[in-house]
Amino acid sequence: MTPYRGSSCPRSFFARTVGWEALRACRPPNRRDERRAAFSARAPDTPEPLQERQRRRGLVSFSARRSWETMVLRMVARKAKQEQESEAGAKGARRRLYHDYKTGQRPPEGMSSEVAARFARAYIEPTLANLRAAPIVELGAGEGWTVAALRSMGFSSCRGVDSSPSEVERAHAAGNAVELADGLETLRKCAPGSLGAVVAIDVLEHLTLSEVVEWCEQVARCLRDDGRFVFRVPNGAGLFGGAIRHGDLTHLLAFTPSSAQQLLAATGLRELSIIPCRPIVHSALSAVRAAIWRGVELVLLLADAAESGEFRGSVHTRNLLVVPERPASGMAGSRVVLATTRALAYGRGGRREATAGGTRPSSRPP
Repeated sequence: MTPYRGSSCPRSFFARTVGWEALRACRPPNRRDERRAAFSARAPDTPEPLQERQRRRGLVSFSARRSWETMVLRMVARKAKQEQESEAGAKGARRRLYHDYKTGQRPPEGMSSEVAARFARAYIEPTLANLRAAPIVELGAGEGWTVAALRSMGFSSCRGVDSSPSEVERAHAAGNAVELADGLETLRKCAPGSLGAVVAIDVLEHLTLSEVVEWCEQVARCLRDDGRFVFRVPNGAGLFGGAIRHGDLTHLLAFTPSSAQQLLAATGLRELSIIPCRPIVHSALSAVRAAIWRGVELVLLLADAAESGEFRGSVHTRNLLVVPERPASGMAGSRVVLATTRALAYGRGGRREATAGGTRPSSRPP
């Protein structure tokens, strides 16, 4: 084809001056032509790379693809970094809160030991009556008043551990046997079947769900066949359960009878007993409080029956005392027992087993 050589064409002037071949040599290099030349020069049996084939056919832009992959990788890295920073910040906040845990919320002097002694006498001692000579460990023992109360009742092998230096310091000042140690690490160091009982009062609500599962698995490993795990947790289904669950910045969980059964059945613990932590009668005023609370429980039971259409063994106290046992070899299944203790003088109701249609008296001794 003869090129246009009119005077109005700028290229015609350069073509007449330097020649067409020189003009073609001055143009920018065409990478596409280079790729085509390289493809034509390759050996016939050499497979064409996928990226080269897609790029040659115009199916995908390699630079755009690399940009998209780089963007995704940066997003993933940024998300992982944010999660690490958040986890590190949460651990740092927990360390600061636990370093001097009871600052600003300590009860008056003497009240802590009295309350712990009443609670241990009313709730813990009846559940561990057959384990007085067995090794007992209290996790999160705090100032050690529960350990001291159990020792005074004849549990001579009872000891406590706590991860808060300030709590352990106060425990040593009071003469209570509490060691500075992490609860999970203490369980890991125990030999299988070496403990008669593990006590954890107001501890599990401070853990994440994965940590609670691991703690319960370690407890099941450490307990002997007739061993028991006694722990108190906030009752998420209670009338004032939210006040306990959200009354402390370190509280992460709350439990109900059904969720406690679900947790312990999955971690190898059976014979689950749930004891409502009702007011303990120790004076005339506490007897009045206990009687009023009994009336409130009756109203709540009727309200629950009106809403659900059936009478259920509901628990409405702020806290629950959960007492599972490690089953003997070969035993399977779990049973939920809603129980009261013989120490509650305001009512002589015995243990009651939860059934599909409500509750019925249990044949097990209280």
